[in-house]
Amino acid sequence: MTLYLHVSPAVLNQAAFRARAAAIGGISGFAYLGVETASLAEALGAHLDRAVIPSVPRARAVEMLLGGILSVFVPAGQVIGAASPRATEPQEREVGFACLTGRGTIDPSYTYDLMRDFVEGGQAAVDGLLGLAPKRWPVLDASLDEAAALSHTRDAVYPFSVLEELRDRFALSAAKWRQVGDNQKRLYREMLLRRVGHAPPGSTAPPFEFNDRDWQNIFQIEAIVEFYSLFPDPWARDAVPIDPQPATAVDLLDPAGEAATAAGNVVTLDGNAALSSVRRGDLIHLAADTARPKKWYRIAEVDAVHRRVTLEARPGEPGVGAAGSPWRIRVRPALICIDAFGGRCHGTSARRTGANTLTLDGAPDLRKVNARFDTIYLADDHARPRRTYRIIAFDSGRHTVTLDGDPDLRGGATPWHVPAGLSGELPALDYELGPSEHQTRPDPRLYDHYDGVMFVVHDGKVHRKVRFTSYTSRDHAAGSGVLSSIRGNRRYHVASYTSPPAGNEPGPRFRNFCFAVVDPGQISDHVRDARFYFSSPVTRDPDGKTTIRIHRGNMRSRGSGSAGCVVSPVFRELRDVLIERHQENRRALAEPEDADLQRLHRKSDKDAETLWLGRRGGWDNKITATLWVIRPDELALG
Repeated sequence: MTLYLHVSPAVLNQAAFRARAAAIGGISGFAYLGVETASLAEALGAHLDRAVIPSVPRARAVEMLLGGILSVFVPAGQVIGAASPRATEPQEREVGFACLTGRGTIDPSYTYDLMRDFVEGGQAAVDGLLGLAPKRWPVLDASLDEAAALSHTRDAVYPFSVLEELRDRFALSAAKWRQVGDNQKRLYREMLLRRVGHAPPGSTAPPFEFNDRDWQNIFQIEAIVEFYSLFPDPWARDAVPIDPQPATAVDLLDPAGEAATAAGNVVTLDGNAALSSVRRGDLIHLAADTARPKKWYRIAEVDAVHRRVTLEARPGEPGVGAAGSPWRIRVRPALICIDAFGGRCHGTSARRTGANTLTLDGAPDLRKVNARFDTIYLADDHARPRRTYRIIAFDSGRHTVTLDGDPDLRGGATPWHVPAGLSGELPALDYELGPSEHQTRPDPRLYDHYDGVMFVVHDGKVHRKVRFTSYTSRDHAAGSGVLSSIRGNRRYHVASYTSPPAGNEPGPRFRNFCFAVVDPGQISDHVRDARFYFSSPVTRDPDGKTTIRIHRGNMRSRGSGSAGCVVSPVFRELRDVLIERHQENRRALAEPEDADLQRLHRKSDKDAETLWLGRRGGWDNKITATLWVIRPDELALG
């Protein structure tokens, strides 16, 4: 297992510490990879006992720690566990160690050398660590010239921290940084093709599995969105992934160039960076501007055809000379909801015990599996190139699942997880939903789940990941129109929205300050394409969907609380980060923070309801974003 050590705020908040750590994107903690699970109870001992009030048995405390719902305080120098035996040589043990930064994981030895003035053990302790584990940073050799270093990005996938070090080392232009991203996307695409059973002849790429240790890698996210936007029905018969073209490529980086010129407040942009994502209200930075200290302007109008933008500016602004100015447009946030993302239950040893039948190890609780909807990923299957099957039936007492095909495990066993998604690690969420009172057997789809993860991308960075579901709740009467969900592998427009009061109905109060979801370019509150995914066969909703929102979901109830909406019981985490990004834009423009938005920032669900009841305005349409709903296991019509 992987343990994450979060550094004390008393250390992180020291100004000198923050200033030094800024060189690597800031330090948030450390990761210990491959810790032996069985060693935790003894190693952590009394620290486990003190972590839960009232206390619980240590075995239960370890379960809570493993589930991500418990944090345990440990002092410096505390043994936290043992290294795990190596799979190939059990007599040897191996553990990994990494520093967690705002750019992803980097070499901890390099980190300790950089931060040696802040290490309590002093210089000798740092030198001792470097003797045991010499620095291996930068990963791409410092002796490489720019061309040689860039060529490496065509041959291998690298963590985002490595790529950012490369960008900073050579001060790469926006065009070259885009090329690095395209190089990486091609490699990710080959792995994605392998995962869905469409690897090109001769490919040696492994099947894609989401790299959770590199979740801040914008190119990994970009590759996923692009792939499934061009493979929207991955389970449809004879469906084939479409090759990306310039017009269909997904670019989550901010458009940028080297020589923008200005005529009054109209700026003409050089280069060929795509402007299709630029909208009114986005910001542009003109590095050579002499009129504003922070050099940021808000865009009032966009003419993508002629590559011109009109700015909200005073006379004499912007101050750009005849030589032009390097520029970058900070587009609105992109929300990437990948659903399903990975397994909510998993094991290491599933065995074929009959035709189309597996027995799963670890005595998993299968009662909340949704037959004919949930998928299972079998890492070592040889029968189906995609290694993914739909679960047709299950027996929770015998821990068996019946599949829509017959896997070939070559007489052995395989790691597995349900659902398949992209084999990502779901952020911990201690929820309890279902069963629905309205759905009935023998085709049981009784339980709602938060199987998705919402990533927030802005300013060229992945800022946050939050557990979500993009599906409606199953807890609605049979035949109800709200049993349909918006189409997956599609792009939508999002804007902040206040739910209006409706008498004593609890729904608006529950939703309060949420986000509206519509089709791109749509004026009415409508999404045209929706499906009844919980019915057999899957059918299209002829009416589409109206009043779709991103809002809070239930943590403990019969259902998620969605009536076709995109919901999460920790929705406030998404709202908070979007408020923070909006306020950052205002700071860039030297504007005061928006008081109405700040009033909502980091408020509890109850406090948000109280503000809503007070009819405090100032929320609607201030925050806009692009939403991608990506579903690797999207059910096809029929």
